[in-house]
Amino acid sequence: MLLKEFGTEALSDHRTAWRAVAALRLNGGNRDAARCWLSLWNSGKPPSRARFIPNCEWQLRPAFAVLEVCRGQSIRCLFAGINFRLALGFDLAGQNVLSLTPAAHREARLAYAWAIGEGLIMTGRRKFRNSVGAETHADEIYLPLSDRPASDVRTYLMHSDWRPEGEDWLEGRVNTDLDLALEPHTAALQSLRA
Repeated sequence: MLLKEFGTEALSDHRTAWRAVAALRLNGGNRDAARCWLSLWNSGKPPSRARFIPNCEWQLRPAFAVLEVCRGQSIRCLFAGINFRLALGFDLAGQNVLSLTPAAHREARLAYAWAIGEGLIMTGRRKFRNSVGAETHADEIYLPLSDRPASDVRTYLMHSDWRPEGEDWLEGRVNTDLDLALEPHTAALQSLRA
């Protein structure tokens, strides 16, 4: 089963968010990213983009992206740390993420993105291949933000555990699997509505 319910409490309950994150059994940078996200909750809501970015640990910023989903239409990257440029070979900020997604996976990607904006906490795994052909996988976490610029628009953030090594620091030296259907392996579905 792809999604697992964690009771009927809303994610706007901070304790429920802590339990949902704990159930994911995160490690490394994704654990640190989730802890930072949890620490910045305010008035029973996840952090906004404006609150999160300047207050997250500086070591994590290169691996964060903030995305905006317009229900059933588009996913736009609002902010992407330098690791995304290194992994993709271009700046992801300002891009329509759906244009990078294979057509067969776009509907599912939109559904996942909307669910994350509504309160889904999801982890996934992505493949990377460096310039010498060595393949590695990186775990990612997706966390909702409280920004809701319109009734059909939600925002969320993504953190990747991928870190450049060796010549990966040279732009364009990494081949990233852009099939953004991902390999979701754990998820917690909750509503942000009180």
